[in-house]
Amino acid sequence: MNNHQLSLEAEKSLQQIKELDQIDKKIAFYAERGSDWNHYSNIINELINIHNIEVYYITSDHTDSILTNKNKNIFPYYIGYDKVRTVFFQTLQFKIFVTTTPDLGKFNFIRSPYDVHYAYVFSTLISAHMGYMHDAFDYYDSILCLGPHQHNELKAIEHHYGLKQKEIIECGYGHLENILDAFEQEPKNLKTKKRDMHVVIAPTYGQHSLLEIDNGEFCCNLLNILAEANIAVTLRPHWMTINNNPSLISKITERQKTYKTFKIEKDLSSISSLIDSDVLISDLSGVALEYAFGFLKPVVYIDVPIRVRNADFNATNLPAFEVEMRSKTGKIVSPEKLADIPNIITNLNIDDSFQKNITKLRKKSVFNLGTSGSVGADYLFDLIQRDDISANKKNLVKPITLLSTNQASVTYPNGVIGMQASDVEIYDGELTVLIGPSGAGKSTMLRALNGLVTLSTGSISTKEHGHLSDKKSWHSHQRRTAMIFQQHQLIGRQSALHNALLGRVPHHGNLQCLMPWSKKDKLIALEALDRVGLLSKSLERVSNLSGGEMQRVGIARALTQEPTVILADEPVASLDPAISVKILSLLNDICIEKSITAVVSLHQVDLAKKFANRLLGISAGKIIFEGHVDDLTFEILRDLYGESYREHP
Repeated sequence: MNNHQLSLEAEKSLQQIKELDQIDKKIAFYAERGSDWNHYSNIINELINIHNIEVYYITSDHTDSILTNKNKNIFPYYIGYDKVRTVFFQTLQFKIFVTTTPDLGKFNFIRSPYDVHYAYVFSTLISAHMGYMHDAFDYYDSILCLGPHQHNELKAIEHHYGLKQKEIIECGYGHLENILDAFEQEPKNLKTKKRDMHVVIAPTYGQHSLLEIDNGEFCCNLLNILAEANIAVTLRPHWMTINNNPSLISKITERQKTYKTFKIEKDLSSISSLIDSDVLISDLSGVALEYAFGFLKPVVYIDVPIRVRNADFNATNLPAFEVEMRSKTGKIVSPEKLADIPNIITNLNIDDSFQKNITKLRKKSVFNLGTSGSVGADYLFDLIQRDDISANKKNLVKPITLLSTNQASVTYPNGVIGMQASDVEIYDGELTVLIGPSGAGKSTMLRALNGLVTLSTGSISTKEHGHLSDKKSWHSHQRRTAMIFQQHQLIGRQSALHNALLGRVPHHGNLQCLMPWSKKDKLIALEALDRVGLLSKSLERVSNLSGGEMQRVGIARALTQEPTVILADEPVASLDPAISVKILSLLNDICIEKSITAVVSLHQVDLAKKFANRLLGISAGKIIFEGHVDDLTFEILRDLYGESYREHP
C-alpha cells in the first residue's frame, strides 16, 4: 500500500477502536514494530488459550504479520506512526495498555485522560538505569522485568529520584525462550556440521554505534577485513538505523556488493542467521546478550564508546549489566585491533566449560526461564479482573513545565511592543513551534526566554533554578540554553570545529576564546559535528560550506553547549524546502535522542504542522493560539496571518 492508503487504513482502524463496546474493560498490546510480537507472544498465547481473554493488538508497522493473523481471540489494528497514532494515544480508553515503548509522558506518547493502567514490558536485557533516560519509566503503573538486575535498577532509580513506587513484576524473557525453542528444534547435525566461518554483525544504534560511527567507514573497514579472510558476514542493522539512516544502509550495501560472502538482513523478527552463525560481533547491543544466552555462542565486542542514555546512572551505585556481561560472554576488542578479528574469532575456545558457564549465568540473570508467559499473563489477567486498579493511577499527567513566563512583556526603547504581557509554559521533552507573520514577536519571545532582551514587566522561571531574579541564576540558565539563528551567526573564516567549540564558551567564559581548548572540549565538539554529519568537514572553513551545512554547524555548536533547552529562531528561513525538512528532521531527532526541549520559530506553517508537539500562534506580540496541530484551523491561521492568507498543500 502507498502512504495515502496506509493513512486511510490507520484512520479506519482508529474509528473502529473508538466504536468498541466496553473498551474500558479490555486489554491492548501496542507494537511499535512487527518484531515486538517476539516479546508479547508467550504472554498473549497464555491469555487467549489459558485465560480465554480477547486481546487487542495495535501496531504501527504495516508489515506486522499479526495484521493477517487468523486467531479468533486476537484483534489487530494498524495505526501507523503519524497523526492517527498521536490521537490514539491521547484518547486511549483500554483498561490495560501493554507496551515495549519507553518514555511515556514525552513527545507524542502521553498518558490518556481516561483510567488506563499502563504496563511496560522490557524488550531487551540491557540495564534500566544506563540504557534508558532516568525518567523513561516514571509514568508507568507496572513494569514487567526480565531479570534481577532490572528489578534492582528500577528500585534504585525510584529511591534516587524520589519517584512513586510502581508495581515491578519478576516476569522473565519470552523472546529468549522462543530463541531457545527455535534452536532446540534445529536438526542436531546442522548445529555441529563443519562449514565455512559465518559471522553476524548486530550493532546498537546512534552516532557511536559500530555501524554509524565515522559515517559507516569504520564498519566498512571491518567488513572488508572479514571478506578478505573469506568469512561470511550477515549484517543486521538496528531497526532505528534502518528507519532513520537509510542512506547509510544503502552506502554500505553498495560498497559490499562485490563480496559474495556479504548479505544484509532487515527482517529482525527472523533468527535464522543467528542460528546459522558461529560468532556475533557487536558493540553493546541487547542482541549480544540474547545471542550468548540463547545459542551459547561467543560474542566479540568492539570497544567503541559506550552508549549511555543516562549520564547520572553511576549515582545509583549499580553497575551496568550489559557492560559487566561483555567479558563473561565473549571477548572485548579495541577498535585499533580490527585487523586481528579474523584470528580472534577463529581461535575462540568454545568448549563445554564455556557453555556450562553461560548456562549458569543465564539462569542467574533471567527470571522464570520457560514460564515467563504464564507469569506475565497471570499478572495481567488479575489486573483485568480487578475493579480497583485505577485508584492508584494518575488520570491526566500534566507535562512537566521546564520554562515559564509570568506576565512577561518587552517594550523596546523606541516604544515598539515586542511582546505583550503573557503567561507561557514550555514543557519538558516537547518541540514547541512559534508561528506568526514577520514582526509578530516570535524572535522577541525567544530572546526573552534566554535573557537576551530585558523584560519590561513580569518574570521568567525555570524548573531547575526557579524564579530568575539575579545574574547568577540567569547565567546558570543561559549556560544550559543554546541558541540557533537564521543567519547562522558563524565566523566564516574559521573552521567548523572552531565554530562548534564556541558552544563551550558559556561553561568557561569569554576569555576561553583566547586560550587553547581542552581535549574534553574538542571531543565534545567533534562528537557534535559527527552527530550532524560534518565530522569529515570539521577543519574546513565555514565560508566554504553550503547554507544547509552552515546551519548544521549551528546545530553542532548548540549541541556542544550540552543544553537542556534549544531556542531556534527561524533556523530554515533562508533554505530551500527540501533542505529545510532535512534540517528540522535532524534537529527533531537530536532533541528526542538527547532529551532536549526545543522552542523553534517558523514562517512555514506546513513545517510547523509536520514537526511540532505544540504550537503557539503569535500576532502583534500577543499569543492568540495555543494547542496541537489538530487544533489549528484555517480560521485561526487567517487570524494570525490576515485575510490574505492562503493555505498551501
